[in-house]
Amino acid sequence: DSCEGSEAPEMKDAILKEFSGHLIAIARRHAGYQTLWDISCDLNDTMLLRTLM
Repeated sequence: DSCEGSEAPEMKDAILKEFSGHLIAIARRHAGYQTLWDISCDLNDTMLLRTLM
């Protein structure tokens, strides 16, 4: 697997951040605050959560 080794966590984070952008935009338009919270927690990004709220 190409995801083995020390690069796997960084690769996973990059993929999550890339695809979560679209979900964040939709959740903001529809006041999906629980979804915004969940995405921010999944990404372990409190600054993102502060920015969105």
